[in-house]
Amino acid sequence: EIYTLSLHDALPISQAEAVDIDFSKVEQGKAIGEGAFGKVYHGKYDGKTVAIKLLTLPDDENERNKALKLFHGECELMKRLPAHRHVLAVVGVCEDPPALLTEYCEGGSMDVFIRKHAISARKLLLFASDVASGLAHLHAHGVVHRDLAARNLLLTSKPRVLKVCDFGLARQITDNNTTKSAGGPVKRSEENTSELQSL
Repeated sequence: EIYTLSLHDALPISQAEAVDIDFSKVEQGKAIGEGAFGKVYHGKYDGKTVAIKLLTLPDDENERNKALKLFHGECELMKRLPAHRHVLAVVGVCEDPPALLTEYCEGGSMDVFIRKHAISARKLLLFASDVASGLAHLHAHGVVHRDLAARNLLLTSKPRVLKVCDFGLARQITDNNTTKSAGGPVKRSEENTSELQSL
């Protein structure tokens, strides 16, 4: 059974409560995912099961600085967002090595789930409702995800809750006609302005 909340059901806590973490206090387990940024590991921190997004730094200095800037931008954007049932929650951030700790979603990613399970039309609609709820929360706080795909949707198992994740390409819409991404502020065109207005 899948449980959903209303489109604007934010939780009464702030992601800003996420703390700076000493990596020596993190118990790193097996790898559970991999991408261009590095790897994701199963882990433990402060008695909690977490996912550890561990950044792999390129040898080239320019590329390394770019990767770090994107990483810090993603971390800061996620920490500023108020917590929500359908947005992946941040646990903390490590600087050495650069790592982002989030809640662990034991159900895995949606792209793998849909390949392994037969899903009824009703359940697909409920999943879509969860995605819409998470996106409505992001848009209400001026954030455009820009990379929404099944691989960037994670599932818990009991109850089955879908969460939007991976904010590496996300942008924050500001009040001075710019979009602030992990790479810094960018002048916003009329087309970009309409992104939120049309949602």
